[in-house]
Amino acid sequence: MSSAKEVEERLKFNYETRAFEVKGPGLRSHKAFLAKVVRAALAMGNLPDGGRVCIGIDNKKMAAMQPGLDATQFAEWSSFDAVTGAFTEYADPPLQLAVWPMSLSSGVQVVVIDVEEFRDIPHFCRKDYPGLLRRGALYVRPRGKPETVEVSGPTELREVVELATEKQVRRFLRTARAGGIEIGASAPADLAASQYADETQRGWVETATDQLSLIEGQGHWEISVRPERYQEIRIPFGDLTDFVTRHTVRLRGWPLPFVDNREPVMHGQTWVGQDVEPRVLPHAEAWRMFQSGQFLQKRVISADLEQDPQSPIAAAGPIIQVWEILFYLTEVFELAARMALAVAVDESVHISARLTGMEGRQLVSGSWNRDIDGIYISFTDVLAAEMTLATPDVIAGPRSRAITMAQEFLQRFGLRVPDEVLADWQAELGAALD
Repeated sequence: MSSAKEVEERLKFNYETRAFEVKGPGLRSHKAFLAKVVRAALAMGNLPDGGRVCIGIDNKKMAAMQPGLDATQFAEWSSFDAVTGAFTEYADPPLQLAVWPMSLSSGVQVVVIDVEEFRDIPHFCRKDYPGLLRRGALYVRPRGKPETVEVSGPTELREVVELATEKQVRRFLRTARAGGIEIGASAPADLAASQYADETQRGWVETATDQLSLIEGQGHWEISVRPERYQEIRIPFGDLTDFVTRHTVRLRGWPLPFVDNREPVMHGQTWVGQDVEPRVLPHAEAWRMFQSGQFLQKRVISADLEQDPQSPIAAAGPIIQVWEILFYLTEVFELAARMALAVAVDESVHISARLTGMEGRQLVSGSWNRDIDGIYISFTDVLAAEMTLATPDVIAGPRSRAITMAQEFLQRFGLRVPDEVLADWQAELGAALD
């Protein structure tokens, strides 16, 4: 689901990305303009986690959030049935869309179209439009430059093929699990913990930056995702940064991890990483990716950085939101599933999460439409949970496993909520692969 706050945060960066594109104002009934939007949407539908097209903002006026749609344009693009009908003429299979009309703080109106990642097979163009769309073409968003291109060779095709293959593997594993068929060995004892711990220590100590100290001095998450068995070199050093960008999770407006293309990537002996400062948006994180296949992230709790006077949160002291715990862990487990397909298909996967700065912190809903009754406070400073899962389990069911770990944290605040309620909340992140 797109909100005005999320869209404004994205526009403040003042540049487009693979998963976010803006289109200046125009009418849906204007065929050439419609074809431009459809072309972008087709490519977003072939992108991992899909993407968004924001209609009404000029790409040279993104930070100013101008000029917006006039009343007629806004009305035309706000009709879900009309938009999906128009897009269906050009997309095979049809795109899965959500249409979000909204007003921005700059005083303008826009319409954001959320496009889901394809469910079974990629989206092809089914109808020509001269100079913009070609019947039978496959459109994608290549890495490196935020633009839509037609697939013309193996480089552009590779990611789409990998994504379609991953979906078939997950579907097979889900079916096998539902039928009681065991695939892969059960999770072994963690004999490599000390080796990974040493590696973790090197990754953080080798670059003890001011930004890292800032993160560690606030309430923060600390995440580890890794293969169970330690092997120092699984990924060639030169492939590490590309490995991270290829498996980045974009279930919400902010990716996991965030790779800031405006800043250099740090290089250690066996790792790459970045420390991301909250300069444009209230978000601070640091991540490391190792050749062993271990991924680490430290991230400041969202509520500690946000200052929103219209927030639904009312608490006397520091807080953490239910949605942050649930959504963030859902993204972490999805990242684990993608990494497992790439580097740990024959073994188990270890996932650990740790929250620091929790003593006296109150757990709140953080959502206008999902209240929780009562007061729930942590009486300890550190909360932690971990899982070791057979690779087929994490690949086939990342969302259900994320709920299980989320419950470990919620219950330590004293909150008990059925898994079904969390699954319903989790569905706001889009279609599940589970």
